[in-house]
Amino acid sequence: FRYRSPGDLSHHPLLSPPAADEAALLAVGRQGPGSIELAAAGIGPGESRMVAIGSTPVIVVNGNDGFVAFHAACTHLGCLVKWDQKRNQFICPCHAGIYDAEGRVVAGPPPADLKKCRLEKNLDALIVHLA
Repeated sequence: FRYRSPGDLSHHPLLSPPAADEAALLAVGRQGPGSIELAAAGIGPGESRMVAIGSTPVIVVNGNDGFVAFHAACTHLGCLVKWDQKRNQFICPCHAGIYDAEGRVVAGPPPADLKKCRLEKNLDALIVHLA
């Protein structure tokens, strides 16, 4: 247990830095305005990667039907969703929001689906676009 003063928000999920494995991926690939290029081989079947396009967190998943990408902020309060490979779902750790593999709300408080990103596959690269 660590005492936190009332003004200490370092534990808050919206203000805490990304996990080490996520932080390592934020600068991967070439980035243009509103897009980023990633190596497709770096995301194995069933795996996900968190990247940033500008200041927007994006989660890229190599799912059963190929690659998909979504804005990673939960539509409830903006916490970052995580991919649960075993359940084939996106989970919001803050208030137990659940989205299916297509980003649709399944359970919990999220008022809307995750916003989908446009994806292009170019040889061995993925190009993820916000719009």
